[in-house]
Amino acid sequence: MSWFQKKFGNLKRFSVIAVLCLVGCDLPDPKPSPPQPKQPEGKPISRFWLNYKWNPEPGFRLWERDGDGIWTETYPSGFRSTFGGKKRIRVHGLDWDFVVKYKGDEGSTGTENGNFGVFIPDYDGYRRPIYFVHKNNGRWVPEKSSLYMDVLELRNGTVVDEFPQEHLVRRVGQKPDTNF
Repeated sequence: MSWFQKKFGNLKRFSVIAVLCLVGCDLPDPKPSPPQPKQPEGKPISRFWLNYKWNPEPGFRLWERDGDGIWTETYPSGFRSTFGGKKRIRVHGLDWDFVVKYKGDEGSTGTENGNFGVFIPDYDGYRRPIYFVHKNNGRWVPEKSSLYMDVLELRNGTVVDEFPQEHLVRRVGQKPDTNF
């Protein structure tokens, strides 16, 4: 038995492995996947509305953002609740504002201050759903809603749509609540 056979064992096995490695190196690259269409860049929103379907106060909800990043939600009766937090996140290529309700009568809103949050997506030309989260045992629990936003205005001042005036009618016998 030669020194080479003692050192490397069966030459046939070594040759087969070497040939497989070399053949693998010569294989053409797999067909490249087609380029993915680029998602349009979203633009931050300053005003939108949605048609809320449940209690309290089903009907339109107007959301407006001020220059300090505070969002105000106005109910059909005129009652308002306030959301804050300047956190921005990116999910599936789209930027979102994450805000938490910190002011508004808990009995009127059905949510606790500090324990209810909303994800507001940037406008990218598509009608997008709004997402909610509730705090449960100190952890945020997501809840996808079936509510879609109708964007009215972007933060750069661009008007996207007009608010339907028929939604401004207050409920009969109710005065707008301005105590917020």
